[in-house]
Amino acid sequence: MLIRGRDIFILSFLTFVTVIAWVAFDIYHTATMSTIKPPIQKLLSPLPPSIDTQLIEELKEKAK
Repeated sequence: MLIRGRDIFILSFLTFVTVIAWVAFDIYHTATMSTIKPPIQKLLSPLPPSIDTQLIEELKEKAK
């Protein structure tokens, strides 16, 4: 039984479409699902970028 060129093209095309759909659904699933629970996510908020120099001086005085 010979496989014609047209049959190979159809098989290749369907395989390509299946792989593209699989990758697209996987990317969508990964983007919408969060593995970080809300209480932990709240604790992961960024720290303020300001440095309290007065507090550092007080700690230096206590260390003496």
